[in-house]
Amino acid sequence: DVADQFGLIAHSAGGHAALHMLDRIGCFRARFAALLDPVDGLDPFGLEKGFLLPVGVHPEVKLNFTTPVALIISGHASEAPHYPKALRWPACAPADRAGMHWYASLDSPKWLVNFSDYGHADLLNEAIPHGFSDHICASGPGASTSAGREAYRIGLAAIVVALGQALLPSVPLAPKLAQADFLRWLEQPATALA
Repeated sequence: DVADQFGLIAHSAGGHAALHMLDRIGCFRARFAALLDPVDGLDPFGLEKGFLLPVGVHPEVKLNFTTPVALIISGHASEAPHYPKALRWPACAPADRAGMHWYASLDSPKWLVNFSDYGHADLLNEAIPHGFSDHICASGPGASTSAGREAYRIGLAAIVVALGQALLPSVPLAPKLAQADFLRWLEQPATALA
């Protein structure tokens, strides 16, 4: 039955929407959520105050769902782009509403994956010029080349595939690998499948 064979994948404010759906509406048929730099709120300025959690890190406040979550953050997401300070352009994923803001409040199986050399928009396809996305969100040194950005996109895809292979029962597994192998890869990617 394909009705129970799906995961949620979201980036930025889309993570807010996915977590809202899981927490407030209830989407218990989702087998996992892969959240890429999810931001609480609907804009980086914080003008829209429809936050799911209080601003900051509050481990005492738990989100109301048990769906396994891979929280995937980029190391430079909470940095403002290099505009003149007079413009006061915010970070695309402000630290008080992204990253660890979510992790402490997840009361479900969870994994934290940090792509420390990348920024919030470094996952965008090559069709969008790198310089353009770097003016909107801070970029990391790993994205300074086309090969670096491609490696980031491949890494993100590998996480989603690992989650699907581990948590969707009817998805055929890669030869000779068990579901536990994919979860181990999430916890220790450098050694788990070596």
